[in-house]
Order: sequence, then structure tokens, then C-alpha cells
Amino acid sequence: MAEKRQAASLKAQRENAQIISAMSQVVPSFDSPISFGGLVLNNSAVNKIILEHCEGQFLSSGRLADSIMTDSRISSLMDIAFSSVVQIMVDEEKQIWTRAEMGGQLADECLAWWKKNIWDVLSFSVLEEANRDVELMGYYISQIRYDSWKPRLERWHPSLCYYNKYERNFRVYSINNPNESAVPGLGKWVVYSPYSEYLCWLRGGITRLASLFLLKLYCRRDWGRYGTVYGNQIKTLDIPFGATPEQKSSMIRELQNMQSESIIPQFRDNKGEGFKIGLLGPAPGTADVFEKLMAYCDKEEAIYLLGQDLTSDGSGGAYKSVDSIWDATTISKARIRIMAMTKKLIPQVIQSVTKVMWGTDKVAPTLTYNLKSLAYQTQSAHSEQNRDVQRTHGTQLASQDSDG
Repeated sequence: MAEKRQAASLKAQRENAQIISAMSQVVPSFDSPISFGGLVLNNSAVNKIILEHCEGQFLSSGRLADSIMTDSRISSLMDIAFSSVVQIMVDEEKQIWTRAEMGGQLADECLAWWKKNIWDVLSFSVLEEANRDVELMGYYISQIRYDSWKPRLERWHPSLCYYNKYERNFRVYSINNPNESAVPGLGKWVVYSPYSEYLCWLRGGITRLASLFLLKLYCRRDWGRYGTVYGNQIKTLDIPFGATPEQKSSMIRELQNMQSESIIPQFRDNKGEGFKIGLLGPAPGTADVFEKLMAYCDKEEAIYLLGQDLTSDGSGGAYKSVDSIWDATTISKARIRIMAMTKKLIPQVIQSVTKVMWGTDKVAPTLTYNLKSLAYQTQSAHSEQNRDVQRTHGTQLASQDSDG
């Protein structure tokens, strides 16, 4: 008897050890792999991608940036930021063209050509790609192609670039040269890095948006699983010990057809024991956590990309202050982006193309923008916001005095 008890105890211990081993292999939700856009992502994988990005290797982070742009919230926020920039850049009243000091008639011809064709070379798609890559990756690289009726910029995908820290320049992978230096100013390459060329990628938004993007992926997946379980709950069946095989098979068939049949006969014996049907599913209302977490991610993305998370709708009263903050922040962000492009992107393109087409960059004109009116609008918006707050505060004090 003692041997049997010892054998039974050892068997129970082995079974418990197997259960514990199986439970230890269960991966937490945030570390379980999830596939998206050809990438297998989890918390560890995203951390590795960000680490490689910080080291100047952009193969994985460039592909992750494409996946991040599929987020409707992020893409729409970038569209808002880009539209505010383009509306100002195409306004001829704010453009200031300056002719080259030397060159004579050749400089006049060059200036006239650029005034007419600037937005064909720097098309809206080029400007959008440049703003998107700078926001996500911290830099933008393109090749100037002269194989069409006008020069055009062809974006070089970030995943096909890396930074050589020893020579301090960007390298690109191409068919003819897998290790070509992207040197700007020679008529072929444009490197736009408004935050300085060295370590500019550390300012890329992918280091901040990647974790939010991953969190939203898990939210969507788990929310979908919740909806599946809540809409089609798991059915349980308690089978009595004395049930016959025919009764078991009949009850299982009835349970499988439960979605289409509302009446299920249940077996009961004289003692009242029989089949018992149960449903397993999440408690109602537990899906709120997914919605709140998604809203939190949307808020954090808006704060990073727009500088605030307020809405732009509403009129009058307190909403007027909200509109003022929205306008002021959007204009301030647009001024910064335009100033960066007029100092780093536009001069590169004009000088490089001019050097190839006119044989020298000495006749290249310069394009700047009059942004003083935008600064005045921003100050006016802030002043109007302060006046609205003071009026609201004064109304509240007057109301309290009258109540007193």
C-alpha cells in the first residue's frame, strides 16, 4: 500500500510539474509576436529596431516607418501638418526671390526659370515625402534625376540607407554601387536633415511613435478577440457519470447546433442529475479598456506631431480659446518647418540643379519667405486666447458675487 501511495504521489508530482512547465511557457500579451506589414513585432523586436536606428542602421526602422504610416491617426495628423506648410509655401505673396549678384543675363534667365518651374522640381509629393521622412526618420535622401523633360527628385527609401560614423556621411544601397556616398551639392544627391546631419536620426519620431503603434496593434487584436468571444461565447457541457454513449452523442450534436436551435432537450435521471450547459465569455463592459487605451495612444501621437491634442471644431465662448490654441500651435509648427526647408532643402535643390543645367551654381537664385505676418497671427491668437480667458474668469467672478 505504501508503494502504491508513493507511486501515486510521484505521478501527481510529475503531472503538476508538466502543468507548471506549460504555464511558464505562456507568453504575456505585450511580448507575444504579432505580424504586420511583413514584420514580426513584439516589445523586444521593436526595442531592437530602435536600437539599430540609434546606431545609424535604418534597414528595419525604414520598413517599420512604412507600417506606422498605415495608422490612420498618424497619417491624418501628418497630412494636417503638411497642408499648413504647403498653403504658405505656394503663396506667392510670401515668397521672396533674390537674384544672384553675378551672372548678368544668365542669372536673370535662371531666376525666371526657377520662378516658373520650382513646384515642378519640388512637387507636392516630394515635399510630402520629405516632411514625412524627417518627422519619422529624422532625415530625407533623394536622387536628382535628369531623364525627363524637367529635373525631378526621386526619394531614396530609408531602409536602403545607413550612416557611416567614421566618414560622417550617409551611404545608400544601389544596383551599381552598394556602398555609394550620398554627398549633397554635387548635382546628384539631396540630403535634408534639419536637425544637423550628424545624429539627426535620433530626432526621428519613430523612436517615440513605435511603442504607441505597437500598443495600438495589440489593442486592435485583443479587441477583436474580445468581440469574437463575446459574440460567440465558449459553450461548456457537464456530462453526468451515468450517461449512455447515445445520450452523450445526442447532447453534443444539440450543443453544436445551438446557434440555429433555441430548444435543447436535456437528460435528467431520477436524482435530478443530468447535462448542464454553460457559457464562458468576458463580462459586459470590459471592452472599455481597449477604447481608453486607443484614445490615449491617439492623444500622445497628436501631442508629438502637432504640439497639442485639442480639436479644431467649436465656436464662441470657451471654444474660441481652443481654436486660438489650435491655430497658434499649427502656425508655429508650420513656421519652423518652412524655415528649415528654406535653409536646408530648397537651397540644395536649386544650387544642384543650377550647377548641372547652367554649368555653375553662381547664378542660382535664393528663395525665402516673409513669415512676419504668421508671427503676428500667432501673437494675435495668443492675445485673443488670453482675453477670452480673462473674460470667462471675470464672468465667473461676477456670477459668484451676484450669488453671494
